[in-house]
Amino acid sequence: MQFLAVWLCGSWLSASLAAQSQPDPPAALVVTAPSRPVFVGERVAITLQLELDAAFLAERAVPLFQQPLDLPVAVEAAWLAADEQHQVLVDEGVGGRSMATGGARRLWRPVDGPPGRHRFALAVEYLPLAPGRHELQAAVRYAFATAFTEHFLRGREPVDRREAHSPAAGVTLVVEPVPEAGRPTAWSGLVGRGAVRASCAVAEVALGSTLTVVLHCTGRLGAVPAVRAPWPELPGFVVQGCVEGTTATERTFAYDLLAVRAAATAVPPVPLVVFDPETRSFATLASAPLPLQVVAPAAPLSEPIAALVAADAAAERAAVAWPVWVHVALAGAALLLVMAVRPLQRERQRRAARAAAVAHLAQALAGTPEAAAAAFAALLRLGPDLAAVPPPLAAELARCREQLEAARFGGPRPEVAWVLAQGRSFAAVRAR
Repeated sequence: MQFLAVWLCGSWLSASLAAQSQPDPPAALVVTAPSRPVFVGERVAITLQLELDAAFLAERAVPLFQQPLDLPVAVEAAWLAADEQHQVLVDEGVGGRSMATGGARRLWRPVDGPPGRHRFALAVEYLPLAPGRHELQAAVRYAFATAFTEHFLRGREPVDRREAHSPAAGVTLVVEPVPEAGRPTAWSGLVGRGAVRASCAVAEVALGSTLTVVLHCTGRLGAVPAVRAPWPELPGFVVQGCVEGTTATERTFAYDLLAVRAAATAVPPVPLVVFDPETRSFATLASAPLPLQVVAPAAPLSEPIAALVAADAAAERAAVAWPVWVHVALAGAALLLVMAVRPLQRERQRRAARAAAVAHLAQALAGTPEAAAAAFAALLRLGPDLAAVPPPLAAELARCREQLEAARFGGPRPEVAWVLAQGRSFAAVRAR
């Protein structure tokens, strides 16, 4: 028995010492994501953190690719490329270290690490577009050698070059659809938390004239697929069209408003309904009233606009003195008048959106291949589908898209004038 006890103690001590002496791997990757369920259209913050052994990097690491990079490793993560299931926005900080990441060159931000280890981080915003389980698999691949020779021209060369592959622990995002229970009809598809404000370039407008009011939405706001522009009811004004815009810091909705209330002194608060993923409920954001003076028109109003002005005046009087059912009837009459001119308004909105997309494409073609491909894809999303486009133009558009995508991965960039010509031709196709 004493012998058995001694042998067990010795085995345990040997295993403990072996575990303590086990060296850290030369390269280790960790993916961090929220553990709670997330929602379709929610902007999800994900962090990739890479740790490299300093001595290994200096003495044994060998570049994987001929392209010069700051770090001779490659992070494999197929989900860093957007597809129909999700979109991805990678935050590359200024002064980062270049590394092959998900098939592209990315800049990783250096962060504090333990002694003898280099640590780098990459911040990613993941936008799920479909419910289900989204698997975020990733791994780090690197090459190394144990023996080297010195070439009089090429310098230090590995003798026994080998490659290694170190996977990160798998991360799964559980994505739920935005609930239908309690969903307001005014919800347009925005998901997240944020704030809104309205702006206008003019301080006064004539009765029966139009003005543009821009609703600026800031914060962490994502959107479900096929988001539609919110269409608010603004007493004293008729919404004629809306053009949506998106930048790195905000989402905007530019409304064309027709002033139909004489002597109005402000644009009413513009509401925006969003789904808050943290409280799992819908919330209504609203801008502050926008000071604006509606003055008398310089010329007589046209018959359709005069009818809208009369309907608004009647509705304003009814709101003070008439029963509810009368209010409804007047609102219905105003709605019918608006619907009578809605086809023209929709065509105007379509032309404005197409023109803005073509202008954005012209700017993006002078930038990076990624920006050019994204701008061309945004133009095509305005519709119609390529199947509804005349075959010769559809073939040219498909060629444009293929060459722009190939340029993202080192292929030759297509001719700018040719791409713009096809984009303008597509913008001129009438949607049915």
